[in-house]
Amino acid sequence: MKRVENLVPEVRASGTFFLRAAEETVDIRLYFHKLDETERAIATPHVVVVSEGTPDGGRPGIVSEVSRSVAARLIAESRARLGTDAEARDYQAGKERARAALEQERLANRVQVTVLSDNELRSLRSPQRPARS
Repeated sequence: MKRVENLVPEVRASGTFFLRAAEETVDIRLYFHKLDETERAIATPHVVVVSEGTPDGGRPGIVSEVSRSVAARLIAESRARLGTDAEARDYQAGKERARAALEQERLANRVQVTVLSDNELRSLRSPQRPARS
């Protein structure tokens, strides 16, 4: 569905409500029916979607995890499609790799401080005597 400026509401004799633009007519009832059907067809609360190329500059092939309602809207507007199981696994694996790399970086940048008493410091600096048996 295109974003159009200057939409004009129009009610037809059949009672159907339309938004009319320069050369495009959108049946709002049909749009929301399609949106509801698509949302009901999605079983999980969050899904992986893959973007489709759009005339307004949308880049194809971008993988994202979105909520069911957002996925339904993107699919109804032909801006994305549901990702396959393989695409979802690859996306989740990439997300896990990124999380692990971030955790590794966080641990590498962590500063560790140990507080020692004077006696503990002296015992660490003096040579250790071998234990007698």
